[in-house]
Amino acid sequence: MKTRSTEATNAAAMAFATMAFAALASSPVAASAQLPDPDADARAAAERFAGSWAGALEVVGWEVRLQATVEDDGSLAAAFFSVDEDNAPIPVEKVEVNGASLSLSMATVGATFEGVLSEDGTKIEGTFTQMGAALGLTLERQEEAETGQASLFGEAGGSAPRPSPRLPTVPEWAERDRLAREKETLGFYISGHPLDRWRNVAQVFDEAGPQALKNKLGRAVELACVVTAVARQVSRRDGSEWAKITVEGFAGTATVLAFRDAGKVSDRERDEEDPPVFLDAAEPMDRVPESGRLAVRVALATGVRLSDDAFSKARELVTSNPGGAPVEVVLAEGGANGGARLRSRSLKVSPKRKTLRALEGLFGQGTVEVVRA
Repeated sequence: MKTRSTEATNAAAMAFATMAFAALASSPVAASAQLPDPDADARAAAERFAGSWAGALEVVGWEVRLQATVEDDGSLAAAFFSVDEDNAPIPVEKVEVNGASLSLSMATVGATFEGVLSEDGTKIEGTFTQMGAALGLTLERQEEAETGQASLFGEAGGSAPRPSPRLPTVPEWAERDRLAREKETLGFYISGHPLDRWRNVAQVFDEAGPQALKNKLGRAVELACVVTAVARQVSRRDGSEWAKITVEGFAGTATVLAFRDAGKVSDRERDEEDPPVFLDAAEPMDRVPESGRLAVRVALATGVRLSDDAFSKARELVTSNPGGAPVEVVLAEGGANGGARLRSRSLKVSPKRKTLRALEGLFGQGTVEVVRA
């Protein structure tokens, strides 16, 4: 009986279940389920970077203060500010977050920042890279009231108070020091070149650089250059000293080898693809303009119309700027340098840039140049 009763009960339950299923199957139903959000982790990571940050770069003994703002309003946006340049903005074109890592790209200034957020979320330790130079940069989280930075997407007309930058009181660097620091930090010059003050003179001589020197193998060359490195060497053969000198001109660099006896140079040093220059003599650039090795040439085309007092004024200019470069006039068709040449025996001028420009003012642009005497 018990067994039958159980079987009957089970049969009734199965029948009810079947009927209920049939009823559900024949009627429209609505169901809901909570599925995992695949972007939740990414959004949470991005939110950890949102806020204002401040740090400083150490650049050759002086500090460059930076502030950054990161906003997460559905999509990430960021901006850098240079505090010591009146909070000048540095646009950030691309922002990427990968876990605890932040990447900012500032293409307009050729810079990037790659950093990692600390576990407590108060620091981003990373590297600021610009034009190949990489410097460590740690950004610390700041309150907006302290940084003076407003929201990137704040209300129209609203702005946060901005503190006055604290600029250090330092003397201006001399040109030589400034250029040396640029070369040391970046590997190239920005604000000028050490040879700029002698540019008119330097162009008279041979150019440094592998290609220019390769075309003059076996010939004597004269380079207007600046020394950027000197490496002292000792010969394994006889213990004599020699030096490997790196020089740089406007067009490139070259290696100069200084031996007591150039005849002892080994074949290993004679690289035809990057030919070295064997030093015979060296002379400071500031002595060259007055050495008598240069001349100032005025090239005039035949039939050119000049003011009646052009030559008298030129004579006054030359006599008031005496130097070691004789003055010569070349008369040729179209102003070419292959015509008749007249060189003064008494008039010699200092080939300074200011003097050359004054002469061009009398005879026309492009008519005056420094040449070898």
